[in-house]
Amino acid sequence: MNDGPLQLTLREMREMFGSGRVWAGIITVAVLIGIIGPFQTFSYFALGPRLAYWLTTVVVTYTGGVFAGSLVINAFEYYLKTTNAVLHVIVAGTGAGSTVAVLITLINGVALGDWEIPGFVSFMVWVYCVAISICISALHYIFQRPQSEVINPPKQVPLMARLNVKNRGQLYYLSMQDHYVNIVTSKGAELILLRLADAIKETDGVPGVKIHRSHWVALDAVTETRKKGSTLVAVMKDGAELPISRGQTEAARAAGLLPAAPA
Repeated sequence: MNDGPLQLTLREMREMFGSGRVWAGIITVAVLIGIIGPFQTFSYFALGPRLAYWLTTVVVTYTGGVFAGSLVINAFEYYLKTTNAVLHVIVAGTGAGSTVAVLITLINGVALGDWEIPGFVSFMVWVYCVAISICISALHYIFQRPQSEVINPPKQVPLMARLNVKNRGQLYYLSMQDHYVNIVTSKGAELILLRLADAIKETDGVPGVKIHRSHWVALDAVTETRKKGSTLVAVMKDGAELPISRGQTEAARAAGLLPAAPA
């Protein structure tokens, strides 16, 4: 589907919170914090209410922070067509931290009345939440990428903003499937409701060529071209074999995928 920032964020949230490991991590953190009882909650609550308070706080703030951070960065990348790492971390961290600060204030207001965490009042709540969220966003950005991409990062193209974050990588090829374009990268594949011609326009910065009415390939992702029966095919890095149509033979040759025609 041709998802906007909100639809993309909701899809990412469904995938994330559909994982048992994510919930196990959230519950484990909440229980540990509940037992320790930081910010005077150890003396303020008995064990049962304290665990309930921290479970609620961790679940609500984590969910809200992840949603806000993802929505802000998806909108940032979708509309501004940029994936600058520093801006990514700052924007995501600020969006998540601001939301967490509001949620913490609301939870404390409901659970604790006018109780305030010493040293964590008004503006400072926001400062601490944003600072922590930016640090978490930076660590997530660094460790989410394979080491090979840290050393030699793939070219970022406008088309990447349409994809789920986990599928954004080096662009391999585009293939039409009914009314959808299958966008294949080094990270995975995703169907987007889009015309092939419009998708090709969003591949700025990646040298490529249309080899068939249904296929466009990035030149760096082609490992070889060879005959398969009576058809020429481009073999891609993921092992796919895409046909080179007769009408696109000269374009493929001009792009360097085929040897020069004999004189």
